[in-house]
Amino acid sequence: MKLLNRVAIVTGGGTGIGRAISLIFAKEGAKVAIASRRKDVIEKVAEEINTLGKESMAIPTDVSQSSQIKSMVEKILNKWGRIDILVNNAYWAKNSKVLDITEEEWDKTIAVTLKGPFMGAKYVIPSMIEQGGGVIINISSIAGLIYWPYPGTAYSAAKAGLIQLTRSLAADYGKNNIRVNAICPGTIETPAVTPYFIKMPEIKKIAENNNFLGRIAQPEEVAPAALFLASDDSSYMTGAVMVVDGGTTVM
Repeated sequence: MKLLNRVAIVTGGGTGIGRAISLIFAKEGAKVAIASRRKDVIEKVAEEINTLGKESMAIPTDVSQSSQIKSMVEKILNKWGRIDILVNNAYWAKNSKVLDITEEEWDKTIAVTLKGPFMGAKYVIPSMIEQGGGVIINISSIAGLIYWPYPGTAYSAAKAGLIQLTRSLAADYGKNNIRVNAICPGTIETPAVTPYFIKMPEIKKIAENNNFLGRIAQPEEVAPAALFLASDDSSYMTGAVMVVDGGTTVM
């Protein structure tokens, strides 16, 4: 098993890509702390992991609040004594252009999608330094690399910032054996995205037509990329941006 006895945090781990990452990490031997604002959802994923005979924790956390991230990290260290992997996956977005989005919606998007990963790193890195290393994986998006119509300007700005945060952290803490990489998924069929497909079928059509494979991906097709970056298989990778998009950015 590639992550045997390692401790991982997955924010936004209750649904979609976060759930898929939580499950594949557990199957590969990790103890997984699942964080999200929705207690019922993360508890369900924790039960799935426990059914596999693996260890997990469900920790209700609003990643836009530094006090809650700090508390989350303390709970994990108190229970398992270390943190080997942090996956910053939680996000919030409003599908709006600049003239349509409110200042409050902009601030919330940045707070969850960019500030949350910054604070997650800030509170996790000290323990990683003390234990001799660790891995941080930031789930960005192709919207941080190219223009993409969904889900809007604030989201795109936050995801682009997350890529630069990834590179800065990699540069600053490589000497401490902390590897920091990003994944940029294309359009993935998740519970958060499906309602937009129903309201705006043209978005789904754009996503299906603008990649070489002619389809939308499932969360389980992104999770193996996270496993690769979390494991020793990627031991010489840091500051990298891994694109999982069926070729959308090439088109």
